Order: sequence, then structure tokens, then C-alpha cells
Amino acid sequence: MINVSSRIINISENTRPNEKIDKIFKIILHHAPIKNKSGIKNRNYINSLTNQDDIFCSYHYIIGLNGEIINIIPENEIAIHTGILEFDKHSLGVCICYNENNKISEKTMLSLEKLSIHLIRKYSLDATYDLIRCYDIINRRSPLFFVDNPYYYLEFKEKIKMYL
Repeated sequence: MINVSSRIINISENTRPNEKIDKIFKIILHHAPIKNKSGIKNRNYINSLTNQDDIFCSYHYIIGLNGEIINIIPENEIAIHTGILEFDKHSLGVCICYNENNKISEKTMLSLEKLSIHLIRKYSLDATYDLIRCYDIINRRSPLFFVDNPYYYLEFKEKIKMYL
């Protein structure tokens, strides 16, 4: 069982366009926009982007420094997390908070594992092909920890597969 806090952000063209997802094909991992800040601070930052003209950013889930999981956009709505509409229309974005050394805490990693397993089961996805890094799509160094340490990313995916 996973513990998820619902803190849905406001509807906005920049963050939550209030458009429905047709079908979910991927779970895409990202790093938090603000380094070494809590999940709620990152959530509040994203919610504040409603007043910006040139920043588009959101995710379905944020996993905080202490492992807290915050749902900020309903799973049946598009989040603007890759910047590519075809991916955003068919994927869930999971944002991972990290410390000043670009590391993920053990609590954060455990929550990421639990959430990934839950979502993969819920949407009948394949952990090998459907749980990916933002880097794998648009070559953006995100999430930093898994891009800079590919061994840990592969180890993470193998662990997920053991529980499915």
C-alpha cells in the first residue's frame, strides 16, 4: 500500500491544461525543478507558474526528499512534463526530489519503487520498456541521479521487475 497526498494544482495553460489523457503508455521519470527542496515546495513552485508566460512545467506526482508522494495532477489529465505533446498525452510524469549533491535519499527511492510498481500494475505496463527517464526521450539530463549513474537506474528497474 502506498501513501499518497493529493495536492492538486490550479488549472493553467502553463501547468495543468485540463485536457484528458487518452491512454497511458509510459511512466516518465524527471528530477525536481528546485534542487534540495521538499516535495511541497516544488509543488508550490509549479503551481506558481500559472503567472508565467514562458515556463511550462508539471508532473502527476512529486516524490519528496523524505519519501512523501504528492499527487499534483489527476492521472486522467495531461501534465506538461516532456514538452512533447504526443508523450505528454500518453504518459504519467513522476518528479523526484534530490539533494545538493544530486543524490536521491533512501526514503525517496523506496517511495519511487512503490509508486512505480503501483502504476505499472494499474496500467498493465512493462517495467523494461514503459518506465523510462526523461533523458531517454529528449536527451535532457533528467533525472540527474539516474542519468549520471546509469548503473543505479538499471538496478532500480531490475528491482521493480522482481516485484511484478
